[in-house]
Amino acid sequence: MTDEEKFSKMKAKLENFIDSHEGNAASFSKYLLESKLLEGDYLDSSELKDLMNIGKNVKLDMDEKSELLAKRNLIEIEALSGVHVKSCDAKIVKIVDGSNQCNKEWKVKILPDKANFPEVVLHQNFTSFETPATGEMPEITKLAVDIEGVEVDSDLEEAIRYCEDNLEPQMLTRLIQEYMPLSQDRQGIYSTSTSNRHCNLSNSGNRMEFTNSVGSILANVCLIIKLDKRSLTWTPSWMCKLTDFGFTACSSLHLPSELIKTGTVASWDWYKAVDTLGKVARLDADTPARGGVSARPWDVSNLETDTPLKGEEVNKRVPKRKLN
Repeated sequence: MTDEEKFSKMKAKLENFIDSHEGNAASFSKYLLESKLLEGDYLDSSELKDLMNIGKNVKLDMDEKSELLAKRNLIEIEALSGVHVKSCDAKIVKIVDGSNQCNKEWKVKILPDKANFPEVVLHQNFTSFETPATGEMPEITKLAVDIEGVEVDSDLEEAIRYCEDNLEPQMLTRLIQEYMPLSQDRQGIYSTSTSNRHCNLSNSGNRMEFTNSVGSILANVCLIIKLDKRSLTWTPSWMCKLTDFGFTACSSLHLPSELIKTGTVASWDWYKAVDTLGKVARLDADTPARGGVSARPWDVSNLETDTPLKGEEVNKRVPKRKLN
């Protein structure tokens, strides 16, 4: 290869490198300008001057039709997903030396179900690693989540930690959407059941206590919303712990042995479990003692103790009592 051919080849290679570098620089300049303009922080005069210098060589799409199209697309996405983006702040925190890549911090406030649960706000703070020139989706490298408007129990806390560890903000939004109706149903059961004098809610607010009329505790029941990590869905379940009095009451009413052995019945949902144990508490309060102390004692104040006259028939049967 002659010197002229070598020079021509090196020249072409250098020109391609310059074109590629200028393209990446222009793309990154546009990305930097857009990011700064979208930040919620105020700009000082020096930053504004730098942005104006960048903007001289960058053409931003500020067409009115494009703006209306972007708004319409956002509205359609929110309507289809049921999610409302309350606010979104983002800023570049680091530009990787010698490349067109950067780290970006995001602060997003989302209403997972604005129509049914407008009080629930999901705060997602995450860091992304991005390459603006390629136009590819950013890679999330860190995620931290907080929720307001709903009490976070151990099962919901587990779901939050799982999504944070696996960098899954969209999955968490879906899980919150599915969790809220179940949580509402559970609170409805708590409110309805505890209006009955045989059922009380614990101080922690997550356990129901069933008692008979003399105050003997028969059972403690927890309504659980468990995260199934295999299917990544919620599974409603319940668990009952019987006392000795409760064991006697359930056995006498021939409830499934599964309840006594395992503390639950697979075929019963929340409503069936709470309704059945409520009836057990009520019936145990109105039934004579069955060899235990949990039942209401007999009233002997009006018992006839006089010796009957000779020839009179004595009714030796105790009158039957009716169950309410």
